[in-house]
Amino acid sequence: MSKEFLRRLPLFAELAEDDLDRLYKMAKPIAIKRGEVLIEEGAIGESLYVLLEGEFEVTKRSGKQDVLLSVRKPGDVIGEMSLVEQ
Repeated sequence: MSKEFLRRLPLFAELAEDDLDRLYKMAKPIAIKRGEVLIEEGAIGESLYVLLEGEFEVTKRSGKQDVLLSVRKPGDVIGEMSLVEQ
């Protein structure tokens, strides 16, 4: 990931350069394995995630099955609402 990648995302496009630098320095890459859960509904979140590559399914449990709500792609932001709600 580069600062230029972050700058192209609508959420960060208007950030001042100093703020973008600080965000970039705070970013930590993580890898999620297929089938691994990143965030569970109702859990207290404290991170925002930017998908760099691959696809990510957002699902909701309904009875005994998971219902697909959306598929996130590179450049999509996940978990931002947890930061707003705090």
